[in-house]
Amino acid sequence: MADKSAPRAEPAPNKGAKLKIILAALGAVLALSLSAAGGYFAHKLSAPEQDEFSGLIAPAGARVEEHTEKAKAEDAAAEEDCTPLETGKEDEKGEKGEHGGGHGGGGHGEADKGEGGDHGKPPCGPKKKKIDVQPEFATSYYEFPGPFTANLRNSRHFVQVQIAVSTQYDDQVIANVKSHEPAIRGAIIATLSDCTDGDIIGVEAKTRLADKLRDAINVVLEKKTRFGGVEEVSFTSFVTQ
Repeated sequence: MADKSAPRAEPAPNKGAKLKIILAALGAVLALSLSAAGGYFAHKLSAPEQDEFSGLIAPAGARVEEHTEKAKAEDAAAEEDCTPLETGKEDEKGEKGEHGGGHGGGGHGEADKGEGGDHGKPPCGPKKKKIDVQPEFATSYYEFPGPFTANLRNSRHFVQVQIAVSTQYDDQVIANVKSHEPAIRGAIIATLSDCTDGDIIGVEAKTRLADKLRDAINVVLEKKTRFGGVEEVSFTSFVTQ
């Protein structure tokens, strides 16, 4: 008869259960590894890119844009032969100017040096718009002494006018008019005598008569001096009767 107090042998553990535990542990490790790798790549994609030109942290794409602007500024400075202004220089120069007042003339020297630029080149910046100013020419006048009187053609009326000439050429034109005044007066009277009543009535008629007198005066001057120069004839008095 067997001894009841002897210990019973425990059943051997199931090999399939151990394999399931090992596979579950490996799956958990793999899942953690994949999760960590995904977070790392997501961080790399969203992290800002180091700007190699300015030494500051800049968003992706900002480095290329800033480099392009810097290259444009340098090209413009080369074309305009001027010194490009750097960011913050104006503020720095303003601070030096404020603190330089208590150090004698030192602050002024630094300010002058900053304004002078490289080898005397002016700083680049907005250019003042150039205004195309037309040159002004002085107008010279000469009024003939006394009136001109002439009978109108095919009419019982006569006309009496006083005439002044003007020019923007030099004073030599007026001197020529005075020198050859007798011949000019004869040409004026001949032109007036060839007018009819309709040639002197109305503003437009008087304007056309003034042009005829100008041409007659210039014909005399070109004949005498080889140059006319009278640009306008004005009536200072105009009487018909």
